[in-house]
Amino acid sequence: MLANIATALHTTSDFLLGIETEEYSHSRIRRMIARNASNMTEQEKRELINALFGEE
Repeated sequence: MLANIATALHTTSDFLLGIETEEYSHSRIRRMIARNASNMTEQEKRELINALFGEE
């Protein structure tokens, strides 16, 4: 049930339980990308890459 709540809130069960203290930790970002990549447009993917690597 906790996993379903976390998914609905676009977060992790660790974050909801207070285990994950850094809101934007590397592992959390990787999970968010993996979870949402298939729903992203090509433009959104390019914008994400630019934001992560500072390319314009």
